[in-house]
Amino acid sequence: MSNIAPFSVTQLGIALSPDKYTWDSGDKVFTTQEMFLVIDATNLTGITFITNESCTFITGSRCVFFTRDFCNFITESNCRFITGRNCFFKTLFFCIFLTGSNCVFLTGSNCNFITETDCHFITGMNCLFEEEESTQYNKKIL
Repeated sequence: MSNIAPFSVTQLGIALSPDKYTWDSGDKVFTTQEMFLVIDATNLTGITFITNESCTFITGSRCVFFTRDFCNFITESNCRFITGRNCFFKTLFFCIFLTGSNCVFLTGSNCNFITETDCHFITGMNCLFEEEESTQYNKKIL
């Protein structure tokens, strides 16, 4: 099992040393506590990312993300996001989002959203929005 991730991981423009993360190639799980990362796994699918805050992800489909605040995601379809607040998502369709507040979503159709307050949605059709009684959000459907 290789411990070097098969995709680009940089921190503030410098390649992240493999001793600062773990890569499980069998289960395709990337884990780190580092911040300010750019992870470019363009066209790679089925990866789970467990990271700290202030990260940017560029990936293919069927990925899972467990992150903290201030992350950016540019992905394909069928991804799952469990994040903190102030995140930005640009995805295709069939994604699930469980997030904190102040997030922005640019998505395709058939997505599910469970969020906190002050989020902005630009989505396709057939999306599901769940909110707490005290939650208010703006929803715009293209």
